[in-house]
Amino acid sequence: MPDSPPPAPEGVLDSLTNAVLVLDEDLRVRWINRSASRLLDAPLETVAGRPAAGWLSEEILRHASDALERRMTWAGAYGSARGSGGETLPVRVNVSPLEGGRGAVVSFARLASLEHRERRRLEQERLGAVARLAEGAAHVIRNPLTGISAGVEFLGRGLSADPDQKENFQAILREVDRLDRILGDLLAITHPADLSRAPADVSALVFDLTARFRAAYPDPVLRAECADNIARPWLDSEQIRRAVWELLKNAAEASAPGGNVGLRAGLFESDETLFQLGGRVLRLDVSDSGPGLPAGFERALFEPFRSTRSGSKGLGLYIARDAVVRHGGELRVANRPDGGALASIYLPWETRNDERD
Repeated sequence: MPDSPPPAPEGVLDSLTNAVLVLDEDLRVRWINRSASRLLDAPLETVAGRPAAGWLSEEILRHASDALERRMTWAGAYGSARGSGGETLPVRVNVSPLEGGRGAVVSFARLASLEHRERRRLEQERLGAVARLAEGAAHVIRNPLTGISAGVEFLGRGLSADPDQKENFQAILREVDRLDRILGDLLAITHPADLSRAPADVSALVFDLTARFRAAYPDPVLRAECADNIARPWLDSEQIRRAVWELLKNAAEASAPGGNVGLRAGLFESDETLFQLGGRVLRLDVSDSGPGLPAGFERALFEPFRSTRSGSKGLGLYIARDAVVRHGGELRVANRPDGGALASIYLPWETRNDERD
C-alpha cells in the first residue's frame, strides 16, 4: 500500500466527531482528520511522517502494535493524548488494523478521567471547608474591619495638615479595603450567584471591558476585536464580564512594561470533541506577552489559592472558570507558540427565538 492518505474517503473521516489517526507500520502518523487536528492542535502537514508517540500515550501505542502484529482490534480501551500546550487528555480509544497489515487506525474521544473526578471531589471537599471559613470570616473579620475603617476616618479628620500622617491613614484604609475585597472573593467562590440570563450585547461587553482595562492599566497596551456577526446570546452578562475581567487582570499583571494584551470575541462552528460543546460556539480570547505558564503548573491552574505570582490571592482563574462552567462552557489556558499565554472561554451558543439571527 503506498504511503498516501487511506483509501477511506477523507470527507467521511473529516465529518466524524471522534479524532482519527492513521498510522503506518512504524507507528508514524500518515493522516489525521479535522477533529484530531483540533484536539491535538496539530495540522496534518506538521504531523505527517512523525512518530505517533509525540501525541499518543504508551497504552494506545501498545494497542496499535497489537493491531499490526497480531491483527487485533481494541474497542473501548483507555489511554491519553497530548494536546495543545502539552496538556494530557484522557481518552477512550478504538484501534483496528488496516487491511493488508500495513498500518492501523486509531480513533478516540476525550473523556473525564478517574483522576480528574478524584481531583474534583477533593476540590469540592476543600471548598466546603473554605465555605465554612468564609461564612465565619464574614462576621468575625468584616465587622471589626468596618469598625477599624470608621475609626481611622474619624481620627483622620482630627489630624493636622501633615501630609505624611494623612498618607499613613490612607494606607491603612487601603489595606482595610483590600482585606474586604479578599473576603468578597472568598464568598464569591463559595456562594456563587445564580445565573441571570438575558440577551447579551457582546460588542458592548468588549467595549466596556476595553475602557475599564485602559483606565486601570495604561501599560500594557490592549488590542480588542469583536466579530460583527455576533447576535445576542442568552447569558449572564455580569458573570461573563467578571470572568473576562479576571483573565484581563492576569494578562496585565503577567505582561512586562511595554507588552501587549489581546481581547477577541468571535463565533465558530464546532463539531469537535475537544470542548464537548458542539454546534455554534461563542469564543472569548485573552492573550498576553508575558512569560507563559511554568512547566508543570497546568494541573494546579484552576485550583483556588494557587498562583505563580507573589502577592496574588490565586482566586481569579477559579472564579472565571466557575462562571463559564455554570454556563455549560469551558475555559482553557495554554502557552502560545510565539510566547505568552492564551486564555479562551468557549460558551455554547444559546438564544431565545426572537433573538436568533
